[in-house]
Amino acid sequence: MSQKIHVSILDDHQSIVDGYLFRLNPLPDIKIVATTPYAEDIFSMLENHPTDVLILDVRVPISPDNNNSYPILYEIPRIFEAHPELVILVISAYASRTFVRKMLQAGINGYILKDDQKLVQNLGDVIRSAVQGHVCLSQSIQEELQKSYSQEIDLTPRQIDIFSLLISHPNVTTKEVAKRLHIAPSTARNLLSDAYLRLGVRNRGAALIKVQEMGLVTHPPPSEL
Repeated sequence: MSQKIHVSILDDHQSIVDGYLFRLNPLPDIKIVATTPYAEDIFSMLENHPTDVLILDVRVPISPDNNNSYPILYEIPRIFEAHPELVILVISAYASRTFVRKMLQAGINGYILKDDQKLVQNLGDVIRSAVQGHVCLSQSIQEELQKSYSQEIDLTPRQIDIFSLLISHPNVTTKEVAKRLHIAPSTARNLLSDAYLRLGVRNRGAALIKVQEMGLVTHPPPSEL
């Protein structure tokens, strides 16, 4: 990643984009490199403007001539295939529980409601946190998602593999986790995002503490690690 965090924005409301510019432009470690209101431009924007973090709304028109909403959920895998290290933050007014969960399963790094003033006003901190591998969710979204999980916490075998690795190597990056487990970076992000929700935590550090306290991870990391 470059010294500055390069941010691109996909949102068709100029007032929203102006708000992001107002909050992010003064920050010395974050630079907005591109914006577009049309989803058809997303791949060319990322190709022409190397980007670390993509901020997007999930309901944007496809093009000036096509006002239908872009099927962003189904394009996330293609975006990650072309840009596997990209961090994606959704900031949207749309928050269907099923849709949010599917977006997180696709590997995005956060889902924030546009009326979440606390997180939006501290967008720089949200971006830095996401770049460090944390999952950033509006409180109401996290509470809603957790309703769908049973009170008994159960991690998948792959999630246990990841936490076993992280306990032994706490400073390893998500990219390195993916490489060592022979999975895509987006898959690693997906597994961690889902695990954070199951555990009721927001970041890696809290997750590692909880899985050890609860005895969910007791075996050593996979032998190939």
